[in-house]
Amino acid sequence: MEATSEDGISTTPYSVMSSPSSENVTSTAHQNELVEEGDIALTTINNEIPISAITSDSEGNIPHTSFYHTTGAIIYLSFTISSLLYAIGSNAIVIIPYVLLQLATSTVAFFLREKHACARWVSGLICAVLLSGYKTAMLLPLYFPSMDDVGKRILFYASSALWECSNAALVVGGQTVLEKYGIICYERAVIKGLIPCQAMFVERGVESLTFKRAVHLGLFLIGGFVFRSILVANESVAGVIASYVVLEAEALAVLTSITVLLFDIPCLLFQVGFDSAYHLTLKIHLNIRVVLPYGAVYFSTSCRQFWNKWSRPAMQFIRRLVYYPLGGSQRPYLSIPLLFFLNGTSHYDVGFALVGDRAEKWWNIVFGILGVVATFEVLTTNFMSDRHGGEEMLPFCFVFVRFVFAHLSLRVAVFVFVHKCLKMSILSFL
Repeated sequence: MEATSEDGISTTPYSVMSSPSSENVTSTAHQNELVEEGDIALTTINNEIPISAITSDSEGNIPHTSFYHTTGAIIYLSFTISSLLYAIGSNAIVIIPYVLLQLATSTVAFFLREKHACARWVSGLICAVLLSGYKTAMLLPLYFPSMDDVGKRILFYASSALWECSNAALVVGGQTVLEKYGIICYERAVIKGLIPCQAMFVERGVESLTFKRAVHLGLFLIGGFVFRSILVANESVAGVIASYVVLEAEALAVLTSITVLLFDIPCLLFQVGFDSAYHLTLKIHLNIRVVLPYGAVYFSTSCRQFWNKWSRPAMQFIRRLVYYPLGGSQRPYLSIPLLFFLNGTSHYDVGFALVGDRAEKWWNIVFGILGVVATFEVLTTNFMSDRHGGEEMLPFCFVFVRFVFAHLSLRVAVFVFVHKCLKMSILSFL
């Protein structure tokens, strides 16, 4: 069965084993696998054309991006990045090596696309470490030297991590991922390297989702602004919420789900720029579709749905790096716990970079809760689906219990995450 995200993108699950012969094969294994949002082809809806249908012409030749399209896209991206550098000020030159590392990562991804899985795995990990290390050692202390600027440090660190993971995942994913994104030549790899999120090259006839996305994003942000304004205007209400753990956990879930949508705004602006350039000057045979990094996570009804909407570039990278090589949906009892364990340990240094405290115990608790519940959900859903003939036939009582477990675990995790890992509270959002 094929699942489709809110962006009209197929999220068909598949498992990648460690052998070279099977790493690029789409599995028809269990539909309840933790699916990957970014690593997919477009579904054929309305006038959309799957990526696989445009990777070669009628004679089997791969169409390269035209010189004008490449030049125009690079000029637009360079202008955007230059504006960012100008806004940063006199220290702008320090970020140039970071941008060059991003370009090198996407280029390496195309160069190693047909190499052995081990070579790509190691190369992708090295690229991610170099990017994150340079950012943590050079950029973060330079632009945000004070630990009191926790909010700004988090926004900078998390938004740049989306850029890093979207490029590093291409290195690990290889030919299959590159083709599904339409990255079939070095020109497109260079363009993708400059885009700070996941992006797909699509056929000219593909329907634009920019307006629909903008409306949805705008409504969510307005709702979050109204909710926050109510708390700011009524200190007594905020005080009551802060005094009860259950109420604060729910309020933190609302505010966190709205806050992460802020990371979608730059990506949406990139999409507006691409659409404008496409319609005004570059109307050739390709367009670029940006995949928004976050969805409406607050309305997730299961852990699977939550992780399908949460930090899509980061989840794509870690699944490629850990989940699939360990067996994916074939061995969820092994792949899911280890994925969350390694993900949790990787956040020790993140916590130290952001708030000056590794908080190892609390990161372990956060990802331990999430990992246990996700593993339990996948195993029980697999069992019940086999017993009842598919996920659509699951009894309501099981779906409801699954929702309750996911709801409670996510609230507990976000409460511990905000209070213990980030040393914040609900008052920090006001």
